[in-house]
Amino acid sequence: MLPSIGLLRLPALLVLLGLAGCYSVDLSDGNGAQSRTFFGFTRVTLPERQGELQAVEIENLGIAVGPGLRIGWLHDRTITADPADCQLLIIVDGQAEIEHARSILATMEGVEPCLVDLS
Repeated sequence: MLPSIGLLRLPALLVLLGLAGCYSVDLSDGNGAQSRTFFGFTRVTLPERQGELQAVEIENLGIAVGPGLRIGWLHDRTITADPADCQLLIIVDGQAEIEHARSILATMEGVEPCLVDLS
C-alpha cells in the first residue's frame, strides 16, 4: 500500500527548507537587542541607515522564529530607534515623500523628526 500524497509533502517541505538555508537578523532599539531567525527562502532589505535608526524589510517563505513562531509567507517591515534620539518618527516611501515631509516640517520650529525611507 502506497502512502498518500499528503504524507509525502511534509518530508519534501522539510528537505526544501533545509536546503534553502537559515538567516538571522539582530535588531536593537537602544533598550535591548531582539533576534529573529528565518528558515527557508529569505530576502532581507536594509535601506540606508540614518543615525541610530535601523530599518529592515524581511520576506520569508518558510519558518520564522522570534518573537513567536510563524510558518508560511512573511512580509515584515521593522524600524527600531532609540527613543532618546528619535521622539517623532515619520515613515515615507520614496524621495518625493521625503521632500514633501521636509517642506511641511520646515514650517514647524523646534521639530527634529527622524525620517525613514522604506522604498
